[in-house]
Amino acid sequence: FVLLPLPFCGATSARWLPSGGGCDFGPVSMSARKAVGEPPYWTSDEATGSGLQSRTPLDLQQYKVYHSDGSTGTGSVGSHTEEGHMARLAKDSAGAEEHEREKCDAEGRWQNTQELKAHWPGAEEEDDQEIEDSRQGHLQDDAFDAFGGFGNGSWASIDGTKKPATATPDTTRKARGQADGRKRRTEFWLNQRIVAMSKSGEGSSPGSMVMKLLDFADKHHQSMNGMNFATTFHRIAKMTAAASPATRHQVLKDPRFQRLRGVLEAAIRQAAEGMEPDPSSPPGQNWVLEEPWLLSIIVWAYATLRVLPDRGVVNVAAVVIATHIHRFKPFEASNVLWGFAKMHIQHPVLFTAGAEAVIECPSKFSKQCLSIIAWAFATVRLRHAALLQAIADEMAKNRWECKSQEISNTLWAFATLSRPAPTLFRELGQEALQKLSTFKAQELSNTIWAFAVVGSRVPQLFRAAAEAAIQISNTLEPQNIANLLWAFAKMRLRCSSVGHLLRIALKQLYNFKPQEISSTLWAIAKLQMEDSVYFCSEVQQAVLHRLGTFSPQALANSVWACVQTGTLTAAFLQGVCVAAMSCVSEFEPLSLCNLLNGIGTYFSYGAVAPDGIELCLAHKIICEAHNRIAIFRPQELVKLVQVVTDLVPLGWPELMTLLEAVHQLARKKHLKFTLPQLGELVHSLALLGVKAPQLYQIFGERVLRNTTLLRAKERMGLMLALHVISADPEVGLCRQSRAACWDTQSLGFQVSDDVAQ
Repeated sequence: FVLLPLPFCGATSARWLPSGGGCDFGPVSMSARKAVGEPPYWTSDEATGSGLQSRTPLDLQQYKVYHSDGSTGTGSVGSHTEEGHMARLAKDSAGAEEHEREKCDAEGRWQNTQELKAHWPGAEEEDDQEIEDSRQGHLQDDAFDAFGGFGNGSWASIDGTKKPATATPDTTRKARGQADGRKRRTEFWLNQRIVAMSKSGEGSSPGSMVMKLLDFADKHHQSMNGMNFATTFHRIAKMTAAASPATRHQVLKDPRFQRLRGVLEAAIRQAAEGMEPDPSSPPGQNWVLEEPWLLSIIVWAYATLRVLPDRGVVNVAAVVIATHIHRFKPFEASNVLWGFAKMHIQHPVLFTAGAEAVIECPSKFSKQCLSIIAWAFATVRLRHAALLQAIADEMAKNRWECKSQEISNTLWAFATLSRPAPTLFRELGQEALQKLSTFKAQELSNTIWAFAVVGSRVPQLFRAAAEAAIQISNTLEPQNIANLLWAFAKMRLRCSSVGHLLRIALKQLYNFKPQEISSTLWAIAKLQMEDSVYFCSEVQQAVLHRLGTFSPQALANSVWACVQTGTLTAAFLQGVCVAAMSCVSEFEPLSLCNLLNGIGTYFSYGAVAPDGIELCLAHKIICEAHNRIAIFRPQELVKLVQVVTDLVPLGWPELMTLLEAVHQLARKKHLKFTLPQLGELVHSLALLGVKAPQLYQIFGERVLRNTTLLRAKERMGLMLALHVISADPEVGLCRQSRAACWDTQSLGFQVSDDVAQ
């Protein structure tokens, strides 16, 4: 033996190094030495197992053995044939193997969780050098074992010859422990190789790297465990997401990838049977119940690949995760919910378990985790009041910890779920105002959109956001521009920056999707900007050949915007009618009204031929509205009656039947109408000559009860309605209502009865 003391080793601890022979002793236990009062002449790493220490630095023939339980034993070098000492040595070596096995488990899970954490929105990539150092360290440990170090399943005598240990129950257990330790080290090494292979292809295409990884996994699948399979699947998903659609299709159809999926899904299905892990089972079959946290990696990979497992696998995975959610780390739980939401799977059991985990202790979840969970619930349109309240309280309380993406995702989620949360919006709005320079284009537009949806009007934030958007105009996507303009229109806010956004939109007009075009047109019509007319005219010319790709709502909104700005052209209207003719039944009630308004407006100009497609569509819309009149809301009924006014000269019986149906529905549901809405409706019906004495009587009674609550503008509207219907001798109450409503003092100006009429 050659013993190198501390000054010669150049490290913090000395180690017994073999020279011609070897030593089968584990690391020295410092605590055991202290327990018997022996001085530590040479030290080794703290670990469970036996240790060797010389009584005298130069006396290597006599030594004392210290064990983890504090007991000691004596002997001399080469006296390994002592039966009692051999048994004790085998026991302590097995303990060292157990420690090594636990270390491999812990390090393996750490490696996988770091890899999974790296793919959160906004997270940083892990350190490449750390992976390489870990790999090199493992190879050094293997080299030490090869020279007769601890954990290699044999010992060496002083002359260098290998001698097997005596076959006893303890040594049998030791052999099994050593074999299991080697298997664990192999699995851990495989995991490191998988990670290293996916990062070593600098300059290579993602497709070629995926193929190499599939080859490696297919070659070593007999030695792989659940962690290895999950890591491989995760890495393939990551690289495929960065590849072209053709490469993605090739990977998904590859037989090796199909076999990998088969192993994963077979293990998940087996978990449904509640089987306990069986050591004799093939690799990759019994790990789901042992290590359920690996399902977070698999779910993330499926969502990233945009591949949906069959319903049985999804249900089993969701139930297993929900059952063991307490064993998941916060980011693992949030990534599971993200994956299910990304695949648009609303599993109540899983999402309820995730919500309960957050509610139990929201402070242990990072702001990134909370924002991802809120995003997931909003994506699947699942409202959980207690969860949203817990997230709102935690985020508002620690707003300074929130980054731009966390602010954006959280506000978007609350707006999507129609959860105003005033305190949350106020606190995060102030934080966003201070960090606008760090916001990306998508985050900026989503934040402003969320404030507009919940009706939170913050002019300072809106204007600052518009200026920040102009600063990053080269990264603005059409959707970002459309969302920003829509939000400003919804809040009725105008500023010079909005005009700049409009000019940016014109440059990207041909990249806009149909929904983005209609949303932008709607916003321009609402804002009535200086460039509104020019923009609407340009849009009509640009999208004329694309109208067939527009949704019913996009068609109706585009027509409404062009009518409001006075720019509707005959060619555009005709193209819209052609596109809408085959899908009238898909239009919402308000969209039917908007489309009918455009046709009626052009008909009043005399620019529509009697046998043109415009009037054919109008007739079809009137019939469709009559069939679905029961689902129209009060404001939609009012608008419907107003837009058909221009079409009354056509004398269609279906039109008069529709007006009578509106009258009957309004009479039955008059309490759902506000008084101004009811006033507009009866005014339009009276002008069209519809006989509705009972509805007029109801209206007069409501006017008498609520006159003092009306604003001046509303009173003027009601006066017009009362004047029109007061000529009906069957409605005597309306004259009294008219007198009660007519109060020149409250109107704020002097006006004669003739002027009001």
